[in-house]
Amino acid sequence: MAEPQNPGLEPALSAILWTPDRYETIRKTIASLRAQTVCEQMELVLLGPTEASLEGPSADLEGFAACRKVVLGSLEKSSVIRAEGARAASAAIVAFMQDHAFPVRGWAEALLKTYEGPWSGVSFAFANDNPDTATSWANFLLQYGAWADPPPPGPPTHIGGHMASYRRDVLMAYGDALPRKLETSVAMHWELIRQGHRFAISPEAVVYHQNHSRFWPSLELRFQTGRLFAANRTRSWPALKRVAYAAAAPLIPPLRLYRLMRDAVRVGLAKRSLTLAPVSAVLLIWDGVGQAVGALAGHGGAMEWITGIEHHRQRFMVDGEVSEFSRQFGPAHGVAE
Repeated sequence: MAEPQNPGLEPALSAILWTPDRYETIRKTIASLRAQTVCEQMELVLLGPTEASLEGPSADLEGFAACRKVVLGSLEKSSVIRAEGARAASAAIVAFMQDHAFPVRGWAEALLKTYEGPWSGVSFAFANDNPDTATSWANFLLQYGAWADPPPPGPPTHIGGHMASYRRDVLMAYGDALPRKLETSVAMHWELIRQGHRFAISPEAVVYHQNHSRFWPSLELRFQTGRLFAANRTRSWPALKRVAYAAAAPLIPPLRLYRLMRDAVRVGLAKRSLTLAPVSAVLLIWDGVGQAVGALAGHGGAMEWITGIEHHRQRFMVDGEVSEFSRQFGPAHGVAE
């Protein structure tokens, strides 16, 4: 636990971030958090496998209200890591961050302003950090299209999965079930809405997100995410209902392709539809195959696989891609490419 920089001020927001190996992996994201206009109201919660993995320059932590460091040892499931981060946080609002996502200056202030409303969770507005390829856009829109900058009006039915913010007490109410709930966040969101909770999007809380831009690794990504989603959604269903879900899986890609292209038009990608649509269609077919397998055979270790590829995103990006965040905001945030 680092010494608080502002001992008399309780943090309003806990930003949760983890590394699988070393501090340098998360340093760029920490720099973008430190550049926030309300940095003094923010607490960092850093998680890693060893104490050494969380040791970095003390200057990186200057200006934050506090920094909590949690050593976890094994990091097999990101859902468990996020749950542990939420438990360790002390602020009323928690935000899950990743090493390949970078909030612009003003993100935290906009987020806290939105939480003045009656929301249990608030989505960021996402921007594509490596926008040069159709594959990157397809993966970006599949994962974050519903909240892509500029986001659509009105409250969403769910918010981002591995990257989103919540009132901490909403998450803590799940107790020991929280890691399982966080495996497929969308199902948790639907459950919370049925209980009367509401969600919002904060349009000015913009986060630049790096995406898979290599095509072949993207096929595996879509299969595994589809399998995990269906396995968790149908976990308690009777066998006959799960078989029916798997049989209907071929209907999922056309519906999701329509929604994806609608989001693409909204964010100004209509001219790229001739390349974006076929790439997205193929990825969605593999997502549908994964959903059918997940409904029939369970997740099969999909959560562990997804955790293994969440870091060092450059492994799955086309060589030479330039970070849009670094190009536009890097110097102002004290970070470089």
